[in-house]
Amino acid sequence: MARKFFLSSCLALAALGLSACDWTQTSPRFQILFSPHAARDTFLLDTTTGRVWQLTSFTYLDGEPVAWDLMTRIDNKDDFGRFIQEHSKSQKDPLALPRPQSN
Repeated sequence: MARKFFLSSCLALAALGLSACDWTQTSPRFQILFSPHAARDTFLLDTTTGRVWQLTSFTYLDGEPVAWDLMTRIDNKDDFGRFIQEHSKSQKDPLALPRPQSN
């Protein structure tokens, strides 16, 4: 009888201990990764969502500010097709459009 009581007490304490444990993520949500070969290849990774930002210097702005720029993620052919449509030079670059003929 004492042995059953001891065993059940141990199981109850173990269950209480497990329920009191913090099961949340122990690694940081955001990680900064960089290439040892090029300082410009510095990235911020959200380990929860998988989103990635690249550290970018905006040299065309006054003071050349630096900010994290969200990178586009292409997971399949549909994503790639949308990416090509959005970034086609013929739609955005006026130099890529046919020029009118001068007389």
